[in-house]
Amino acid sequence: MDVVKQVEGGYRLPCPTDIDKITGWSPQMLYEELSKVCFLAEPDDRASFEDVTSIIEKQLTEVEISQYREMEDKYQNNRANNYLRIGQN
Repeated sequence: MDVVKQVEGGYRLPCPTDIDKITGWSPQMLYEELSKVCFLAEPDDRASFEDVTSIIEKQLTEVEISQYREMEDKYQNNRANNYLRIGQN
């Protein structure tokens, strides 16, 4: 009940402090922006998944976007290959 009271009173966990390796964007600012739109008492007032992904995407650097695209391509290709193997059995 103590935790519920704190959350209802507006308390939010602080942004993790062991994120000093991130230099392309501010994890603290991202955390604050996301917590403002996600940690709302009324579920209908909370950000949608699309809203959250949009907020995150705006923070990504060009290098991170490129790395994401590479990972996505590998995932899609691997997934398609696995699907084709399953269909051959």
